[in-house]
Amino acid sequence: MQIHLLTMAPFIIINSLTAIVTVLFFQDGLLFSAFFLLSHNMMCIGDFAISGYVGGTGGRVYTFDEPDRKMSYFYRKV
Repeated sequence: MQIHLLTMAPFIIINSLTAIVTVLFFQDGLLFSAFFLLSHNMMCIGDFAISGYVGGTGGRVYTFDEPDRKMSYFYRKV
């Protein structure tokens, strides 16, 4: 599903790049990288929640965004 790829992309890309850069170039910055990854992973909780909600509905969810009001709506097809 596209929504799973969209919600998991930041988690996968940022975690992978941080791990690779830390291992290859900045072994001394391991503590900073660990803190960065912990912070980033905590902020990804919303992405995991959206992906889980869509998966639990069998993919019958439609979204509508109102950027001016900073609102997002999720509609489930029944």
